[in-house]
Amino acid sequence: MTHAYERRPIAELYTWFAGEAEATSPTWGRLCRWIAEHPEINARLDALPGTKRQPNLFLAALKYLGGPLDPGPAFVAWVEAHWDAVEGLVLARATQTNEPGRCAVLAPLLAALPQPISLLEIGSSAGLCLLPDRYRYAWGGEGGEDGEGGAAFVTSGGLATPDAPVLPCAVTGRAPADPAG
Repeated sequence: MTHAYERRPIAELYTWFAGEAEATSPTWGRLCRWIAEHPEINARLDALPGTKRQPNLFLAALKYLGGPLDPGPAFVAWVEAHWDAVEGLVLARATQTNEPGRCAVLAPLLAALPQPISLLEIGSSAGLCLLPDRYRYAWGGEGGEDGEGGAAFVTSGGLATPDAPVLPCAVTGRAPADPAG
């Protein structure tokens, strides 16, 4: 299975990340939108392997190495001049995602177990994965049970409200059972 960072075009990844980041970081939002439109930067980023193409790794390397955060010719020149250091840092580092999206995979399984259940999370996710019933899930994909179509529905965990975060989950193969029961 490949990750979205591996298969999505760099311009699309940076446009997406700009939308995610700009509410709390206008600087990252502006820079990512600019990167998405400039092939000279895209080509370098696209050559990175697999999940190393994720925007937050590149942005963290820029910040760590004291790179410019303003779009423009000076940014391109800096990236060109420091690419070996940027690439080396990106390849050597990883992100800690603390990703509640993994609940989209766990929720159907947990819902199928005899209830009630208790969860214990060990790690630094701040309990985000202890609340699978508080999220909504958007199941969608290409392969349904019959290989034609597939699931495309939004479901809620038992305690999720209509405004609860929606966790998208691409489905290949058979669609999961509804975690709402």
